[in-house]
Amino acid sequence: MRSRGPVEAWPDKGLVDEQQRTVAENRATSSEGHGTVGKGVSELSLSLLRDPASALDHFRSRVWSERARNHREGLKAELGRAVAQAKDSGEMVSRRRARIGQLKDALATAAANALADESDGAPSDSDSGQAAASLRGRLEMEKESYKEDVATLRELKQQIESLQAGLDESQRNLQADFMAWHGPALARAEEASEDVDRTTSNSSAQGRGGARHVQKMAWS
Repeated sequence: MRSRGPVEAWPDKGLVDEQQRTVAENRATSSEGHGTVGKGVSELSLSLLRDPASALDHFRSRVWSERARNHREGLKAELGRAVAQAKDSGEMVSRRRARIGQLKDALATAAANALADESDGAPSDSDSGQAAASLRGRLEMEKESYKEDVATLRELKQQIESLQAGLDESQRNLQADFMAWHGPALARAEEASEDVDRTTSNSSAQGRGGARHVQKMAWS
C-alpha cells in the first residue's frame, strides 16, 4: 500500500470550498434587490414579482416615475377637496331651497292679511303690508343666493368630472407602465433563480465528486 502523501490527501484550497463560495456570492447578488427600486438594475425577489398586488405596490411606490406619482397624488387630493366642497355646496342649495319655500308660504299668508286689511280700509303701509314687503325682499335675496349656490355647485361638478377623467387616465398609464415593466422583470428574476439553482446543483455534484476523489487518493 502506498503511503498517503499530503498533497494527495487534501486538494489544493478545496475545490468544493471554491464552488460553494461562488454559489454564496451569486445568492447574495440575487437577493440584494429584494424591496429595492431598480427598473431592472437590481434584482427583485421572485416571490414579490409573482404576487400581482405586491408587485404593483412595489412598482407604484418605488419604480414608477416621481413625476407621475406626484401628478396622480395631486389629482386625488384635488378631487377629494372638490368632492367635499360639492357636498357642502349641495347642502347649502338644499337649505336655501327649503328657506325659499318657507318664505313663499309666509309671504302668501302676509299678502292675504294685507289684502284683508286693505278691504277693511287699513292703509297700504299697515303692519301686514310692511310684513309682506319685508318677506318679499327676503325672498328675492334668497332666490339670488340660491342661483349663485347652484352655479357654484354646477362648476364643482364639472371640476370633479374633469379631475376624475384625469385620474382615470393616470390609472390607465399606471397599468400600462406596470405591465411593460412587470413582464421583463419577472422573466429576469425567474432566469436568475434558475441560474442559482443550476449553480447550486452543479456545485453539490462537483463537491461529491471531489470528496470521492479525495477518498480514493487517500486510500489507494
